[in-house]
Order: sequence, then C-alpha cells, then structure tokens
Amino acid sequence: MLEGQIVAPWGVTFMLAHLFGGQPGDLRLMWESAAKPHAPNSHARPSGVSLGAGLRGARLAAGYPATVDICPSGLDEADTEDVFAGLLVPQWNVLCEMLARLDADAEPFEEVWAARIAARHGGRFE
Repeated sequence: MLEGQIVAPWGVTFMLAHLFGGQPGDLRLMWESAAKPHAPNSHARPSGVSLGAGLRGARLAAGYPATVDICPSGLDEADTEDVFAGLLVPQWNVLCEMLARLDADAEPFEEVWAARIAARHGGRFE
C-alpha cells in the first residue's frame, strides 16, 4: 500500500494517515480517485471532499514542494497558500496549472472545483 501498488480500504488509509500525524481528509480525494476503478459505485461523486484538502494531498504526494515552485500564473505565494487553505478558488485554468506543477491529474479535482464555484459562499473567488 505504501508503495502505491494496492489501494487499501478507506478505514485503513484513514488510520495510517492519523497514526503518522497527517490529516486523513487531505488524502480523501486522492484515495477516491485511486479506488474509483475498483469501487462498487465507481461513478459516485466525491464524498464531501474539499478542494483545499485535495490540493494539500496532491502537494503531499509531490513531496511538499515550496510554494514559490508551484505558484501558477496570476497568483502570488500568499494567494497560492490561500488556495491550499481553501480560502481562494482560482479559475479552472489556474488550478490546472497548479496541479501540473504538482504532477497531479486534474480530472479528480474537476467536480470538486465546479461544486465549490457553484456554491460561491464562504471564501474569496478569483
């Protein structure tokens, strides 16, 4: 599992993240994306995953690069950190650039991003 060759059940993933001092919610979107082909209900929408949490998980998977190395065009370092904190939702193309810099697939983030844009509450929007 730790080498990425199998996808453990969410309960095991949650427990390991917690035991290692991480935030299990930051891994949920990546786990759902990895489990999707194997899950019985593989077309289910992400279950309450926040955009910021998913991005923090992608950043963790990329080895936690410095903010300056992943700032997309049009955002400064403070704005980029606000995106990771879930305080700022950038335009889709800006988010895709950020994900590319993290070497992460944008597809799992699309529904979460769209839902956040549709909600338009509780944060700053670019």
